[in-house]
Amino acid sequence: MVNEVAERHGLKPNHLSTWRTMARQGKLVLPAPEDAVEFAAVIVDPPVLEPPIKKASRPEIMFGAVTIRWKKAHLPPASPL
Repeated sequence: MVNEVAERHGLKPNHLSTWRTMARQGKLVLPAPEDAVEFAAVIVDPPVLEPPIKKASRPEIMFGAVTIRWKKAHLPPASPL
Protein backbone atom coordinates (compact mmCIF):
# COMPACT_ATOMS: atom_id res chain seq x y z
CA MET A 1 0.00 0.00 0.00
CA VAL A 2 2.85 2.42 0.81
CA ASN A 3 4.35 1.75 -2.62
CA GLU A 4 1.05 2.55 -4.37
CA VAL A 5 0.54 5.82 -2.48
CA ALA A 6 4.16 6.87 -2.98
CA GLU A 7 3.97 6.14 -6.70
CA ARG A 8 0.65 7.99 -7.04
CA HIS A 9 2.23 11.14 -5.55
CA GLY A 10 5.66 10.84 -7.15
CA LEU A 11 7.47 9.97 -3.90
CA LYS A 12 9.95 7.29 -2.92
CA PRO A 13 8.38 4.60 -0.73
CA ASN A 14 11.13 4.85 1.90
CA HIS A 15 10.51 8.61 2.30
CA LEU A 16 6.80 8.03 2.80
CA SER A 17 7.49 5.27 5.35
CA THR A 18 9.88 7.54 7.25
CA TRP A 19 7.31 10.35 7.30
CA ARG A 20 4.61 7.99 8.55
CA THR A 21 6.87 6.77 11.36
CA MET A 22 7.79 10.34 12.34
CA ALA A 23 4.12 11.35 12.32
CA ARG A 24 3.21 8.44 14.61
CA GLN A 25 6.00 9.46 17.01
CA GLY A 26 4.88 13.11 16.99
CA LYS A 27 8.11 14.25 15.34
CA LEU A 28 6.57 15.41 12.07
CA VAL A 29 5.18 18.82 12.98
CA LEU A 30 5.30 22.27 11.44
CA PRO A 31 7.23 24.95 13.30
CA ALA A 32 5.06 27.56 15.02
CA PRO A 33 4.99 30.88 13.17
CA GLU A 34 6.80 33.75 14.87
CA ASP A 35 3.73 35.97 14.83
CA ALA A 36 1.02 33.49 15.71
CA VAL A 37 -2.51 34.58 14.91
CA GLU A 38 -5.10 34.25 17.66
CA PHE A 39 -8.83 34.20 17.12
CA ALA A 40 -11.62 35.26 19.43
CA ALA A 41 -14.49 32.90 20.01
CA VAL A 42 -17.73 33.87 18.27
CA ILE A 43 -21.08 32.90 19.71
CA VAL A 44 -24.10 33.24 17.45
CA ASP A 45 -27.50 33.38 19.09
CA PRO A 46 -30.53 32.31 17.08
CA PRO A 47 -32.66 35.24 15.92
CA VAL A 48 -35.42 36.33 18.27
CA LEU A 49 -38.75 35.84 16.56
CA GLU A 50 -40.90 38.93 16.85
CA PRO A 51 -44.68 38.62 16.68
CA PRO A 52 -46.04 39.66 13.29
CA ILE A 53 -46.99 43.32 13.08
CA LYS A 54 -50.59 43.91 12.10
CA LYS A 55 -52.71 47.01 11.88
CA ALA A 56 -54.91 47.26 14.92
CA SER A 57 -58.35 48.81 14.68
CA ARG A 58 -57.99 49.69 18.36
CA PRO A 59 -55.07 50.11 20.75
CA GLU A 60 -53.40 46.94 21.98
CA ILE A 61 -50.68 46.21 24.50
CA MET A 62 -48.78 42.99 23.83
CA PHE A 63 -46.41 41.50 26.38
CA GLY A 64 -45.27 37.95 25.65
CA ALA A 65 -48.38 35.80 25.20
CA VAL A 66 -50.68 38.39 26.84
CA THR A 67 -52.61 40.94 24.74
CA ILE A 68 -54.73 43.72 26.27
CA ARG A 69 -57.29 45.37 23.95
CA TRP A 70 -59.50 48.38 24.68
CA LYS A 71 -63.20 48.08 24.00
CA LYS A 72 -64.60 50.57 21.50
CA ALA A 73 -66.72 52.14 24.24
CA HIS A 74 -63.55 53.35 25.98
CA LEU A 75 -62.00 54.93 22.87
CA PRO A 76 -62.32 58.64 22.07
CA PRO A 77 -63.96 59.52 18.74
CA ALA A 78 -61.59 59.48 15.77
CA SER A 79 -60.30 62.88 14.71
CA PRO A 80 -59.96 63.76 11.01
CA LEU A 81 -56.42 64.08 9.65
